[in-house]
Amino acid sequence: MVTSEETPFVFGRANAIRMRREAPSFAESFEIQLAETCRDEGEDLTIIALGPMVAEAMRAAFILKLEYGCETRVLNLHTLKPIDTEAVLRAAQETGVIVTAEEHQIGALAWRVSGVLMENPRLYGIPVITGAIGVKDRFGESGAPWELVKELEVSAEHIAMKALELMAVKKEHVARSVGAL
Repeated sequence: MVTSEETPFVFGRANAIRMRREAPSFAESFEIQLAETCRDEGEDLTIIALGPMVAEAMRAAFILKLEYGCETRVLNLHTLKPIDTEAVLRAAQETGVIVTAEEHQIGALAWRVSGVLMENPRLYGIPVITGAIGVKDRFGESGAPWELVKELEVSAEHIAMKALELMAVKKEHVARSVGAL
């Protein structure tokens, strides 16, 4: 369980989740607030998730922080319609790397987020590296949830690896841009 009665919830408004410390309880390691109230902390990337993938996104943030020193903003888009356009745009502007994470076929979340990023003139000229984690185009399987998360490549480890791959692309793009000056 990653939310409680005290977790802020406003329909159509994302929650921003940030790892703050190692704690006895996984959930206690994170701070959750409305995305509209969070300030830019210079995070390296944003993971946008919904439903059961929020916990996997938080685990990925934990892995990225402890093993690679990366700061991650997790956005919980608990309501996809209406989508919190402002939270998505701010995350793209402030971090420059967006990974979407959904527990089903890639599409519903990834396409909605991509639409927000592509259709907004605020991002024109700003490089934003994006990627998606979700079930690839394949037949479904049966099994325990923990087995399927690994088998279908939607685990925290898969999210973290995708994030590292995208951050490397961003770093390469920045190096080329600086070299061109």
